[in-house]
Amino acid sequence: MDETTDPEPDPVPDPEPGPEPGATEPEPEHDEPAPPSTAKAAPVEDTEESQAETDADTLAARTIREHERRAYHSTHDEERVRAQSHHGTAVGKFTQTAREITNQTTYYGLERGNQAASGSLPEPYVKQKQATHSPPEEFERLLDILDEHRIAYVMGGKDTGRFTSACVALANRVGAGKVLSIAPGGGTSLPEIVDTPSVVEDGCGHVLELSSAESVTKQALAAVGGRLKTHEAYLVVIGPPARMVDSGLGDYAVGHSTPDARDVLERHLTQLIDDTYSKKCLESPALAEYLGTSPLPGEVRHLAVQLAEGRAKGAKPEEALDKLASRLRKHADDLLRVTKEAPAKAIEVRAHLRKLAFRIAYVLFHGNQLTVVSEVASSLYVALSPPGRPAPTSSLFDGGLESLLGGTTVLSPAGETGSEGRRSRAAGGNPALAEAVLSVVWSDYDQVRDRLLPWLLFLGGSPQDRIRIRAAYTAGRLLTYDFTYVYRNLVRGWALSPKLAHRQSAALAMEFAKDDPELTDRVRRQVRDWAYSESPRMRDAAARAYGTTLGRLLHTDALLHLRFIAENVVQTSSLAVPAAIAEIYQPETRDAVLAELGSWAESNQRAIKVQAARSMLLLARFDAVEDETWPALLHQNHYGDQSEDPLRNIWRTALSDPVTARTAWRTIAEWLVRADGRGELEDVTLAFASRILSEPPMRNRALWVCRNVWRENYQNLTIWDRLSAEIKKG
Repeated sequence: MDETTDPEPDPVPDPEPGPEPGATEPEPEHDEPAPPSTAKAAPVEDTEESQAETDADTLAARTIREHERRAYHSTHDEERVRAQSHHGTAVGKFTQTAREITNQTTYYGLERGNQAASGSLPEPYVKQKQATHSPPEEFERLLDILDEHRIAYVMGGKDTGRFTSACVALANRVGAGKVLSIAPGGGTSLPEIVDTPSVVEDGCGHVLELSSAESVTKQALAAVGGRLKTHEAYLVVIGPPARMVDSGLGDYAVGHSTPDARDVLERHLTQLIDDTYSKKCLESPALAEYLGTSPLPGEVRHLAVQLAEGRAKGAKPEEALDKLASRLRKHADDLLRVTKEAPAKAIEVRAHLRKLAFRIAYVLFHGNQLTVVSEVASSLYVALSPPGRPAPTSSLFDGGLESLLGGTTVLSPAGETGSEGRRSRAAGGNPALAEAVLSVVWSDYDQVRDRLLPWLLFLGGSPQDRIRIRAAYTAGRLLTYDFTYVYRNLVRGWALSPKLAHRQSAALAMEFAKDDPELTDRVRRQVRDWAYSESPRMRDAAARAYGTTLGRLLHTDALLHLRFIAENVVQTSSLAVPAAIAEIYQPETRDAVLAELGSWAESNQRAIKVQAARSMLLLARFDAVEDETWPALLHQNHYGDQSEDPLRNIWRTALSDPVTARTAWRTIAEWLVRADGRGELEDVTLAFASRILSEPPMRNRALWVCRNVWRENYQNLTIWDRLSAEIKKG
């Protein structure tokens, strides 16, 4: 048949993702990764939402997630920056294949995967530290040691400002834009950490914080100093106080005393607020009394932030003191004091548990509707009730809000009110208070702690985004207290659950936990273990974890592991992998993402080709950052330096595979409609589309669709005549 004729093509079938009928995959008894299997597998069991899952994260859920993270980062910005510096650039240096990773993986991750890594601290971040730094009396000595040996060991307690002093000292020697932070990884000695490839960069300053000084000796410091000299680099090692280290460190060690609290506060306020309000703060008797207790610089810095936020809200300076961690812990203890005296009678036990459950729920779910608070408090009350004594499941909190919160001053604000003047939202709480309550419960209330995880396990499957995401956030905070225990008793159960909501909660818990710099690498290894697990559910949880900001931070890891997940036919029933690719696709990663998808499209495995096509179709919805009139992929393809072949290969797969064909034909039509009459955009879109559609496998179909579908659906457009002519030209 002549190729220029326009026969009617076979109808494009509806997408029916999934493996062959009757295929099965055994459920594992543990989550240790196993070598990849070529056996067919049954789809992941999304019992309520299998076909309804149009994306891995709804817009509403994403909005709530971002709000939760912003609230948390308002008090933990320092930790987030350092966590990102450790992994934002270092992961690109990891180049092992999926097979090598599989062979090396253990329960705790790669044997060689937990390597030391370094990453640049943002220049504005370092400059801000220079502007707010209050030098300790030993600072000049630190500079002298760096000049003489290129390496110094700073001894001091946590939150004394030692990290800031290290950054400022290094910036004085190499510049604010050349300061790097080193994550020690699994390194057991100082020379081993420094000798890890690509950790030390020429002409840069490096900060390394160690929790133990066992590997720090005079000989080790001298040896590392010699190596640094060849790189013209500097290193400041931060460790425990002097009484816990080798007394023979001699010329390399310097102490770090606590700087004057008033000076620290004044320097931070100067950067945050105007001089008038800053002076008012410094003259406050309450603040002066607090500063007289010699608080640590870390807490003073937090006080400055709270004062700046209070200034914007018209609050008095004294009110900021109530938001400090030390005072919030006292508030939390007062809040939970309802259980200090053991009640003797059953009715007294119930009354105490009612108040305790409601107060915990009120604080942890602050900002939510009281109906939400009441719902989660009811489930917590049931969890706290003594075994063998059934708790009533209705009318738990009919005594009135004030009776449940009575006796506590920290929860006294009125909060939002409804149309009839009644309180409609939980008030008086904030992320810092919620964290203080969690800390007190975890450390001081054994019985509550034991029931907390089963309660969160239940809430993590809630159909309400607000409940599920707050439960995952709370689990992420608990992971920072005891990762192994909380993971084993909560997060692992979520990751192995047949319920999609549970697996999404597991992913979100890991997203929140990774912002703690001491846990970032642990989270990285754990999610990698999920990716190579025998359990299809755990692999799905890994894909969902990479569909959060964790995937952006560890994009090299994520792309490698997502390929392995996508190769398994079981994953074709879920859109978790394409959603993760869409999350990772950012201006700084887009070339790597497109190259990776191009390699997927060249695979001889249909499952991964389909995932490449699905991912591309999600990305095809994005607008270009540089020019919002252009689709992002088309703009990148036209103006970027990379070859056009990867994108063309993916489009061929998308247009021809039954799973993606209908969406792909509709999407390329939307590109063409968008380009009609727009000059350069029309020319580029036509050229790109015609190169794909004029190829023999789909040429006849393209002409038929253009004539009988697109012209009918999108009338009065001139682009269809041009497209038909280009396709016929071949």
